[in-house]
Amino acid sequence: MKLKQSIKGNWLAGTAVVISVVSLCLCALRIEPIEVGSGTVVGVGVGLIGVCAAVMVVAQVYGLHYSEEKMRKELDARADKILNEANNSIMNTLFRTEMVRVVDSYFRGDWVIFAEEIKIATECAVNLNDKEKAMRVNSFLLTSQQAFSLYKLLNEPERRKLDECVIKIAKLVDNPRPLLDAFKTEAKAEKCTP
Repeated sequence: MKLKQSIKGNWLAGTAVVISVVSLCLCALRIEPIEVGSGTVVGVGVGLIGVCAAVMVVAQVYGLHYSEEKMRKELDARADKILNEANNSIMNTLFRTEMVRVVDSYFRGDWVIFAEEIKIATECAVNLNDKEKAMRVNSFLLTSQQAFSLYKLLNEPERRKLDECVIKIAKLVDNPRPLLDAFKTEAKAEKCTP
């Protein structure tokens, strides 16, 4: 498949090579002695010019192909870098937005929304692999648990969400023991310990 595409793309160079080889063969087959001023010298000259032209065309095609491939790789690398930066920017913005919603639901006492927003903020911190953001979620979870006994206020689905968040945050922060102790998760401590 690739060979067919290469032949289709380089048919002119191939034609030039064939013509030059044919002209050289025709010149070599002549048995007559070469005389200056005869048509033989002209034939040899045309053959050599054909070979030179073929070499130049092949060099140009190869150079174009090589530079095109190099540009494609460079553009792909730049596009990947821009995409990663955009994704990180989106995740940072989403984290900030979710933390605002966490604070809002905290002060309103809406613990179902609090658990959902903490889950999203945790996912952002994990996706970014950002310890600072994980520490912010960690401190907010600790404050909520100490002030309101948050775990007791939640129903079972929200507790599971919160358990997942605690485990994920515990894996990112330097000292997860206070968070794990606050939520009485000895089993989780075993999962987090490397």
